[in-house]
Amino acid sequence: DHLFRLLGYLPGEVIPSVQAWRDRIHPDDQQWTSEALFQTLESQGIGEVEYRIIHPDGSLHWLLVKGQGIY
Repeated sequence: DHLFRLLGYLPGEVIPSVQAWRDRIHPDDQQWTSEALFQTLESQGIGEVEYRIIHPDGSLHWLLVKGQGIY
């Protein structure tokens, strides 16, 4: 539920998907953010990326995301 709120959605408002996440990323950050995700998955390493998202009300928010795939 918290991830939905970070992206500006209410829990259950959208079906969880990569597209729902991408729809919120600032247009200037979309390309490199996707590249960073795929590089992390390819290397099976730990990724960290900070980018902007736009909430439905138009407000801009920064997210710092850290993660690692489970293989």
